[in-house]
Amino acid sequence: MTITQIRDIRNVKLWARQIFFWRTHLDIFIESYFKIKLKDTQKVVAREFGNADTLMVVKSRGYGKTW
Repeated sequence: MTITQIRDIRNVKLWARQIFFWRTHLDIFIESYFKIKLKDTQKVVAREFGNADTLMVVKSRGYGKTW
């Protein structure tokens, strides 16, 4: 993508706000874009991934197989 293509994007401020929202609310993005239902604990972890600079998640055995 070149600079002229970037300048041709309309509503840049609206796009910037929308992208900021999706990054800070990653759980909502996952549920709406991929059409899957996350469990409450998965929502918390997804939201942390979108907002934290560093993150360490420790879960019990079998946590990743909740789908």
